[in-house]
Amino acid sequence: MVLALLQAAGVVNRTFVEIGSGGGGGNSGILSTEFGWRGVMVDYDLKNIKRAEERFGCNPHVAFEHLEVTPDNVNALIERNELAGEVDFFSLDIDSFDYWVLEAMTACSPRVMVLEYNGHCGPKDSLTIAPDTDMAKAPKGVHGASLTALTKLAGKKGYRLVACDETGTNAFYLRNDLRPEIKAVPIDQAFRPLRDRKDPTGESIRPPLDLKTIAEKHEVELVEV
Repeated sequence: MVLALLQAAGVVNRTFVEIGSGGGGGNSGILSTEFGWRGVMVDYDLKNIKRAEERFGCNPHVAFEHLEVTPDNVNALIERNELAGEVDFFSLDIDSFDYWVLEAMTACSPRVMVLEYNGHCGPKDSLTIAPDTDMAKAPKGVHGASLTALTKLAGKKGYRLVACDETGTNAFYLRNDLRPEIKAVPIDQAFRPLRDRKDPTGESIRPPLDLKTIAEKHEVELVEV
């Protein structure tokens, strides 16, 4: 999906920003190893970023940062890695303040974006965790933002939703000035529920959690945006 969208959007400078790379390079791993792109991989878990560096450090054009990305530091991160301005690809998956980091991010203008959404929120609610949430208190499943919330925010920034992957985790966005014939897909059509990763067939759907009730029980605030 990433390669198809990059082909459609057109590649300008072979650059990427991967926030929440994990040890496997996130959505940019193939861009680093197979195509030699320049970019930065970031993760708050030191073990993850060390694994990513071991795997992708053979590309001298990729930087690695052990960092908890926040709305306050996301732009500085992009600027110090010389990725300000137009980049070809931007991926965000930090299982926490994704919405607020995206809202604050102004340093670069990606041609293609991949944003992880919380499938437990369903296709209708426009929800995210509050920006001052203590993530140590947040129970499993209460994190990030709904597809609707991220798509509304992306729309304000000049992007349209074009697809979601079958796992019910990643949403794909194209900048509005690119390929206007590729139409936006309505949220209720694009949304995919979470799949059970333990099912080798990939066909089992995970039952959604009642996030509002769980969040209230643990005194974690969900806000409508």
